[in-house]
Amino acid sequence: MEEESSGYLFWRCQRDRDIWSMSALFRESLVQHFGSFMDMLWYVALLQRALEYLGENQACLEVSVSPKQSAVNVKWTPPSPTRYKINVDGAMSKEQQIAGVGILIRDDEGHLIGACNKKIEAPLGAIEAEAKAAELGLQFVKDMSIQDFTLESNSLMLVNALKDLSPPHSSIAALV
Repeated sequence: MEEESSGYLFWRCQRDRDIWSMSALFRESLVQHFGSFMDMLWYVALLQRALEYLGENQACLEVSVSPKQSAVNVKWTPPSPTRYKINVDGAMSKEQQIAGVGILIRDDEGHLIGACNKKIEAPLGAIEAEAKAAELGLQFVKDMSIQDFTLESNSLMLVNALKDLSPPHSSIAALV
């Protein structure tokens, strides 16, 4: 008879293997997936965090927004050759006390190089959400080791503050 260890209890005991086989958590052999009980715990924790992240991402996509003004049709213009364009945008929902940011990185031919979005659980205003999008966009290009780029935002107030054409709003002065 084999020594009763956690490995035996979770993977090699036939009765427990039968129970695990009914679970949707593991589709293949448990012995092949995990070398130890701690490996299995890490897997479950990682799986749980991944599901939470997907839920947060889905919640960002489901936030409904009512337009306050008519949209202006603007065509994307590419950056100069050998440069990248970083498009950032922020949005907020006062009712739900959340904001969201989106970031797109494209090359001079318009090819998508990178993209990310993030839900921010904070009661940000419009200018703060735009500034947060710019901040996260700059961090994203740094993480991707991109150095030659143009940052683009649809917030004129933020763009003018970043270009030193006007003083920044007090709520974003530390960022600018």
